[in-house]
Amino acid sequence: MGFLSRTTGYIVTERRVFIALNAAAAIGAVLLTLFWASLAKPVELMIAYFFAHLIWFFAIACLGGPIWMAMHQFGLRHWVHAGLAGGVVLGLACMALMTGFFTGYSNFHQSETRAAGQWIWVDGKITAEGWSDALKSSLWISLLGIILGLVIWRIAYRRIAV
Repeated sequence: MGFLSRTTGYIVTERRVFIALNAAAAIGAVLLTLFWASLAKPVELMIAYFFAHLIWFFAIACLGGPIWMAMHQFGLRHWVHAGLAGGVVLGLACMALMTGFFTGYSNFHQSETRAAGQWIWVDGKITAEGWSDALKSSLWISLLGIILGLVIWRIAYRRIAV
């Protein structure tokens, strides 16, 4: 049960944190770019990767940075903590974006359906199917958050003898 105890056996440097954030941003940007790979030309993909990397870097730093700093101060430095934090933060961020920041309302009076013909949004209000779709999507996205949290932890932290 080592991951439940607070450990002081890890050190971190600013340089390693910067490298870790860039590595996680690169993974997110590559996945996003690959998602659009069949829709764009190589030059457009390079530009898309560049901007996706910047967005991922600042999103990870702004959303995950304060949480990581708090966890670090409280001694929660195990890889399990990093994975859980990454999964929860990215999953909640995805859910918030897909549900109008948990309000169920949109500023636009939009109506949207999925390929199966189910209504997700009707006149700017999310439907029950929309909530379900947002939950399923955010659970899948949280798996990416777990991976990114583990990548950041592995690069940023080094174990020291206690």
